[in-house]
Amino acid sequence: MNWLPIKASEVCWQATWPNIYQRCFSLKDGSSLFSDSMQLSKSDAETEFIGAEILRNCLKIFGSSAVITLEGPLGAGKTTLVRGMLRSLGYEGPVKSPTFTLLESYALANRSLNVFHFDLYRILDELELEFIGLEEILDSDGIKLFEWPERASNFLMLPRIRIVLDIPKGPFSEQQMLGQERTISACFLEETQN
Repeated sequence: MNWLPIKASEVCWQATWPNIYQRCFSLKDGSSLFSDSMQLSKSDAETEFIGAEILRNCLKIFGSSAVITLEGPLGAGKTTLVRGMLRSLGYEGPVKSPTFTLLESYALANRSLNVFHFDLYRILDELELEFIGLEEILDSDGIKLFEWPERASNFLMLPRIRIVLDIPKGPFSEQQMLGQERTISACFLEETQN
């Protein structure tokens, strides 16, 4: 598979919110989430490959309790990235965006691992998240993947992995955006130690 890494700036820490920092090059044990902090994907297959690479590294560092947020505009490839993550775990069934169901759960028997894939695009009020049992799921073992995480900002804990997908700007229809070139960056978010 041919994919092109993009060199990121040399700044390793950026202040994002008060008392929260993102570390773009390495995680607590010094290992990299990517060989570089940003990747260029030119196809859905490459996006799935990058998703598998991200999850492989997250499992090494966080075990089966990783919280991963996926940010980007409609059609940027968030669910495609999740599909790559699930395929890397041996899941062979369909992977669809849970836009209307809010949550798709995957129990991977061969790994005794649960994956919870949330799509919060249609959430209007965070109180709705209590009705789907979000707090219980966050407290349980399993990988939690969140599309549109800003809609659950009061529920999501640190540390977590933040993935941002971006696509070229232009007057593209949603169908034209599928398979378009996209950049994918990953950061580790943690609270500062004051």
